[in-house]
Amino acid sequence: FFSDNLIVQNNYQYDVLLKNRFLKKNKIKKINSGYLIPDKKQLNKNKEFILWVSRLEPWKQPEVFIDLALAFPGKKFVMIAPQIPGFEKYAIEINNKVNGIPNLTLIPFVSYHKINNYFLNSAVFINTSEIEGFPNTFIQAAMNKTPIISLNVNPDNIITEYSIGFCCNNDFGFMKMQLRALIEDEKKWKELSQNAYIYALN
Repeated sequence: FFSDNLIVQNNYQYDVLLKNRFLKKNKIKKINSGYLIPDKKQLNKNKEFILWVSRLEPWKQPEVFIDLALAFPGKKFVMIAPQIPGFEKYAIEINNKVNGIPNLTLIPFVSYHKINNYFLNSAVFINTSEIEGFPNTFIQAAMNKTPIISLNVNPDNIITEYSIGFCCNNDFGFMKMQLRALIEDEKKWKELSQNAYIYALN
């Protein structure tokens, strides 16, 4: 309240702050995430795996990604999932669930300057969070021509409005169906991949 400006990442956050009668509208600023977009010629056409990137917290719902890996045993899945203080026991539980799943690799940490390689080589990016602001991972996926399948999160309806993937409205069955469609329908994958890159450019 004593700041000169309050920064938000999406329209939902903007609208929530507007409801506070003590805040003036001109103090709320929306700033989109910004990245250096790679040249299209540098992008990998041989996408290798299905990717999940997030912290190991219950509301991120990594169990859903594990269930996806079990549902598609012929496909390679990669989790980049750092443990955070306060959730050590939960991280152990997730690691135990991943152990023994041959098509699922859990990587506990990747530095910021190396993580783009994972988005570059991923065929689909999966988000399983209950709620988010505007995930930076959405931009990282889009700028690498990687379609997004999100269980719940669709900030400012970008996934549907720009046709860069699918939002599944908390329906795991629908999520599996859309992932299968992208795996099996190369034409559809290319369409969403191209749309994602165009969205990132704009």
